[in-house]
Amino acid sequence: MTTSNLLILIKKREIKGEVTFIKKDGTKFPGEMSTNVFKDGNGNKRTSMVIRDITKRKYRENVNKKLLENEQLLTEELQMKNFSIREMN
Repeated sequence: MTTSNLLILIKKREIKGEVTFIKKDGTKFPGEMSTNVFKDGNGNKRTSMVIRDITKRKYRENVNKKLLENEQLLTEELQMKNFSIREMN
């Protein structure tokens, strides 16, 4: 995401999305960023930003995706075997 794209999104007042961040040691990690533009008590525009490390969540999502794919393959295999058994009878 470029700086100009980020500024355009901030003007919409509220953003939430996934971004790849870089730690001090140079390693990358998936993060979720949410920001909100608001006015303080004096009418000045302010921005609040929260960044969350979602590494564990992304890992769990990938594990769940692989489990679902495996379940679908097994289901298809069982359906084929059941069909073969019916054809033999």
